[in-house]
Amino acid sequence: MLLFAALCIIMIEMSFQREVATLHIGHDSAMTIGGKKHFIQTEYLSTGRPMIITKVFVDGTVTDTIKAPLPKNATLSENDIKEKIQIQHEAMRSKLNPESADTTRSKAEYMRKIRWFIDRGRFDEAYTLNNEALLFNKNNPFFQSFYGYLDAAAMKNHQAGLETCKRALEKYHGDPRIKKNKGESFLHLNIGRVYLLMDNREFAVVNFREGLKVDNRNRDIITELAKLGIRRPPPFRFLAREHFLNKYIGLLMTKIGLR
Repeated sequence: MLLFAALCIIMIEMSFQREVATLHIGHDSAMTIGGKKHFIQTEYLSTGRPMIITKVFVDGTVTDTIKAPLPKNATLSENDIKEKIQIQHEAMRSKLNPESADTTRSKAEYMRKIRWFIDRGRFDEAYTLNNEALLFNKNNPFFQSFYGYLDAAAMKNHQAGLETCKRALEKYHGDPRIKKNKGESFLHLNIGRVYLLMDNREFAVVNFREGLKVDNRNRDIITELAKLGIRRPPPFRFLAREHFLNKYIGLLMTKIGLR
């Protein structure tokens, strides 16, 4: 009996030690900016909603913070967590001193990579990269919109994600400094995608079609509609879709941007 009790105590202590070790996975560094020492601390918090949090301390005061919640019920290895910690830590260092960054991605490069991850269903990685992009492009409505979509897709925060996407679209239309172009179609795309996650097909289709009004060649929107079994109407509706006039006129209209 005593031996059994002793074994139980040892197992409890080992379990506690493992939990403590998990709670304190992190990375610390320091850098001097403007003559002041900045201490950067990034750690993984497993209690409550798992997240990676980075804090900057100057003279003992927190001056900046990044909180990146991790997907609910995600199964992440210790190496996965360490990699995410490293990425977020370096992103903060780059934000504090852009010249310290090993590489500097352009907005277009960030966007291409984020969409690449999304196309392959790697929402967690897209979410992490988009958060990094927002560090350097805080007021960019496109990264804000993708944040909303990824908040819904990766974090399952559907309503909050939808509201973020809608605010990004409002910001795009309300800010005269933003050059208006076909990129607006992606703002409608993300709203539509969130509606799909919320099982609201009707509103999703409405927003996809709004996006096509801006850019009728947006392949992401066309793909989403195709998945739903929805195709664009043929040029001549009184003829069969397979009629050669519909096929070739349709191709021509798409090529010159009229469809």
